[in-house]
This record gives sequence, structure tokens and C-alpha cells, in this order.
Amino acid sequence: MPTFLHTADIHLDSAFSANFDAKGAELRRGELLHSTFDMIGRAKGLDLLLIAGDLFDGESVSAQTLAGLKRKFAEIPDTHIFIAAGNHDAYTPQSVYAKYDFGDNVHIFGTEFESVELPEINTRVFGVSFASPLLDKPISVPKIEKIEGVTDILVMHADLVSVGGESAYNPIDKSFLENCGADYVALGHIHKRSEVKRCGQTYYAYSGSPEGRGFDECGDMGCYIGEIKDGVPDIKFEKISRRRMFHISADLSGATDSVNALEIAMREIEKIGTPNDFYKLTLTGATNNLDIDFMKKELGLSLHYIEVIDRTRPEYDIDKLAEQNTLCGEFVRIMKKRMESSEDKELLLEAMHIGIAALLGGESS
Repeated sequence: MPTFLHTADIHLDSAFSANFDAKGAELRRGELLHSTFDMIGRAKGLDLLLIAGDLFDGESVSAQTLAGLKRKFAEIPDTHIFIAAGNHDAYTPQSVYAKYDFGDNVHIFGTEFESVELPEINTRVFGVSFASPLLDKPISVPKIEKIEGVTDILVMHADLVSVGGESAYNPIDKSFLENCGADYVALGHIHKRSEVKRCGQTYYAYSGSPEGRGFDECGDMGCYIGEIKDGVPDIKFEKISRRRMFHISADLSGATDSVNALEIAMREIEKIGTPNDFYKLTLTGATNNLDIDFMKKELGLSLHYIEVIDRTRPEYDIDKLAEQNTLCGEFVRIMKKRMESSEDKELLLEAMHIGIAALLGGESS
């Protein structure tokens, strides 16, 4: 009945250049490192810490990061730590995995499938690492032959695809999971965690990342912690992320002025997160005379981080325009008719407003 923590896709030493300036990126790297240290600390008292690939974001890893990891690993000497390298931190002769000593309780899987027996907890841990950043064919993994009373865990970075599907990142499908022979497959590669699922006699899950690195990785992020009893995992998601990423929208239609619009936007933010989180906020709706720059400034003063995208449009009296015997009126009538039979009314409405703005500008010139 081994107890374990399953994590993956940590991406230590990420550049974070897509969303942050140099100062913000440095801060976020530090937050990610300390979240990782916290997560390692939560593995204390557990039998296993499983890291299913992309512990690092690339081949270059700072000495500070390596020293910190080794120190934290040493603080849980009774926990067996297993790392399978992924596509970002592939096990190559130049990688830190080939050159650095992470400690006596850390096992780095090589590029050939291997197993480690832990008789004191009646467990075998299997794994294999990426040998290069791209692997468009599945890594060769022989079927695990079951031994009565022994728990078998497979640690692997892989892209779960449909039968016949393709991927550049070790594509596997459900037939692989069904036939691999493991009790539990600890997967990495997908940054959004999955529920624990069953395929044949094998259970599997993606743990997701412990911290969001962009606005496509939103909400609570963390790891799985639990145990396997009689071949069945009993594991629960545990939140790790210090700050969360959120991509939300606020409809400002009907806002009376910029202060009221700001209140509407803040209510949407307060529904989902805290001032310490990261936000990408898209402003929508038909409005007139709003000071968007004022809103951006005020939101920036209230929140740790926010990007504001202005998708608002001028507020027009569509019915009144449709009654006019003008080019703009004819355009509005045509668009309204198209919207009646379309499933994508929002897109057509946006196109109509863009067209109205262009036509009214042309007619007034």
C-alpha cells in the first residue's frame, strides 16, 4: 500500500517572457521554485515522489535551482524520488540528469525502460525518459508481468491520443494503458490535470502543473497525493499554486460611466479570484464614452497583475439605423436578416458594428 505524490510539468527556470517583463518574469520564476519546494515538503512521510517529466523548462538550469532542489530532496531522505525526463528536459549526454548528483534517494530513469524494486513496501516503480525533445513514435515499453501482492507504478511523459492519432511527444493510446500491466500510470505532458481514470485494470492520470505559466493554464493548479491499495489508487488533488491565472470577460453594456464600468469589471474579478492572482480581462459590450485607459490604471492599482483587452463597441440604435434609406441602413438590414438564420449571432453582431462604424465614418466625411 504505497503512499505517493504525483507531479509533472513543473518547468523550473521558465523564461516567462510571453506574459511578463524581465522583473515580472524573475518574480514568477521565484514563485514557481518556492511552490515546488513546498510541494516536495508535502511528500515528507510518503513512500514515493513521482515526477513525470518536464521538471525543468530546458537544458540550461541555474546552479541555484539545482542546489535548492538537492537540498529539498535531502530533507525527505525516507521518500524514494523517481524522475522521468520529458520533452523539455530530455535525458541527453548534455543534460543535468547525466551530469548532476541529485542525492541518494533520487532515481532518474534512463532512456531505456527500467524498473526499481522496493521490497519494503511491496512496490515496483517503472519508467523511461525522453532521449530527445521530439518522439513521434511511442517509447518501447514491455508489458509488466504481475506479481501477487506487489504494486506496480509506471512513471512516464506521454501524449495520450486517440487510436491511430499522432503526436511528436511519445504518443500512446488507451490500448497501451490497457495492456501495460501497471496498477497506476503517473503521466506528464498535459498541463491541465485529468481525473483519475481506468482502462482495463490500469488506473492513470495527468497531475497537471503546480503553477500556471500562461493564461491557457487557469485556475487552481497542484498535484495528486494518496495511496494505492489492492491495485486501486485513492488519491486526491492538492492545490499548490501560490497565484492563479484567469482569463475572464466583463460585459459593460449598460454601464452609466467609467466608474460604473470599473465596478462591473471588479465584480467579475471578485467572483473568481483574489487581488493576488493574474488576470487577462476582456471588456465586451456596447458602450459609449467610457475611459478605458482610466479603467486599466485603476485595475492595475488594485490587482497584482492584469492585462486588459478592449473589445467594446459603440452603442448604436440598430432598429433606428435599419429604418434609414442609406447605405448604412441597407447594410444593417442585410446583417439582421443573416443573424436570424445564423448560429453565430455574436460574430455577426460584432461584424455589423464594425461595418456600421466604418459606414458612419464614411457618410459623415
